[in-house]
Amino acid sequence: MGSGKAGFEARVEQRVRANLALLEHEFTGYDRLAARHMFSEFCHLETIAVMAAERGDAIPGQLEDEHVHHETFRRLADQHGGLVAPCEEVARLIDYLTSLEGEASLAALNVTAESWLETVFDHVAGWGACDALMRAIEEDEERHVHDALDLARPPAAEIEPIVRDLERMLEAIAVAPAFMLPLIRFAGEQRVCAMGEALCAAHERACAHLGIASRTHRVRLLCRSQRIWSRRAPVPMEMTDWDRTKQRIYDRNADMLLWFEIPTAVNGYRLQAQVVAALARILQREPRLRYVTRRGELFRAQEPIIAMRALYDDRAVMNVFLPGCHRLTWRGVLRQMNRRVKRARAVEYHAMPPMPDDLDKLLPPSRVAAAVNFNGVHGGIGGTGPLSDVEGIPILVTIGEVRAGRVTLTILMDHRTHDGQDIGLLKRELERELT
Repeated sequence: MGSGKAGFEARVEQRVRANLALLEHEFTGYDRLAARHMFSEFCHLETIAVMAAERGDAIPGQLEDEHVHHETFRRLADQHGGLVAPCEEVARLIDYLTSLEGEASLAALNVTAESWLETVFDHVAGWGACDALMRAIEEDEERHVHDALDLARPPAAEIEPIVRDLERMLEAIAVAPAFMLPLIRFAGEQRVCAMGEALCAAHERACAHLGIASRTHRVRLLCRSQRIWSRRAPVPMEMTDWDRTKQRIYDRNADMLLWFEIPTAVNGYRLQAQVVAALARILQREPRLRYVTRRGELFRAQEPIIAMRALYDDRAVMNVFLPGCHRLTWRGVLRQMNRRVKRARAVEYHAMPPMPDDLDKLLPPSRVAAAVNFNGVHGGIGGTGPLSDVEGIPILVTIGEVRAGRVTLTILMDHRTHDGQDIGLLKRELERELT
């Protein structure tokens, strides 16, 4: 096919077309949205691999391979709606690796970053979405990782600071919605967690080769906790004609509002714990109140997990998830509240990451069917905070200020998930439980 630049470009073009022919089908619907973002992020990550090859091409055929992979993913992204900009976490990784120089940077690119790519592609090739295509690309990456082990190893003191930085960036990517949500859409949370654990194992092998310790315990902990959390995934429900009608005629702001007073002899955190415990018991007895919605479909939460909205600091609000409260007294709930709030405040607060291009539609349905908010601490008699379509929690119970031995409870319900019978049922049950 010739040598030189023209021959190189012709070989790349021929191989790209061969790769594209391996795609079994074009994605549609929400899978199309997921494919657009997945292939876009893979294209941007391949920039790292191209960079590694251009800095020496010490691995035979690597430069051509990486240009083929990069162009394959770019065209696939274009085919499914257009290439999107890299998410902030991936862009930060690319910028960091671009800024590195010297032998240590080459080892970081070829031994560490390449092993990450090979592991991700190996798992995606087994998910039934685009297996033949990803297997062809993964075979090239596997060879690169193997051949990189023959490269000269820099002194551990030079490579270790770089690897520590890469580990922090890997942690950030592991919780980046723009990167993870498309993968979860195609694989489910259990298999994505397995991929995360395999990434940690591959990174540990790369670190052992470089003669330094690996620090991936936080990513492993994240995978383990997410694997446990995924077992509580809501179950799909058969929808009636009325259920489908509600999804079509009510938008995300079509919420039902109801408020009522009850007598109370308590206030503050004790009152909040009593409301959380009562709400959990009601949701356990009434499965219909555990319904949630996502992408026009109905699901039912497996258990009555309650989200408590609490202050992180003077202004920032966070959700603290409280499982198993239907089995606890209000004192047990209060102890759990205090423990989980303290733990949440010990972690650095991060802003909600942006989700462009309707990426929030790829979010899984909420495991949490109801939340509790305490406005009384601010002097509000009634009223309520908003429901969030990103959170996907369809019920919010707000506790007002206690005055003259009475408190106002306000219920806000997503009309796409519930209707008037449900909000009336919850009101009656809360009155019965709390009085």
